[in-house]
Amino acid sequence: MVDDRPNPATDYFVVVSRQKGSSRWLWEIQRRSRPLGVKIYEEGFDAEEAARRAGQNALGDFMRRLGQHLNDR
Repeated sequence: MVDDRPNPATDYFVVVSRQKGSSRWLWEIQRRSRPLGVKIYEEGFDAEEAARRAGQNALGDFMRRLGQHLNDR
């Protein structure tokens, strides 16, 4: 049997962008294979790099929790 499910390690990623109408930055976790169905993000960063680091940390936490959830099945 072939497993057609996407690899979570490459399916999820972080997007960093400026908030609309502001000089502040935000990060958002997204999925390549299909929309998440919820928004996972944080806004209000003064610098792009700060938003990127925070987003990567949040993605790491998300992936650890996702792995735990998938292992509990």
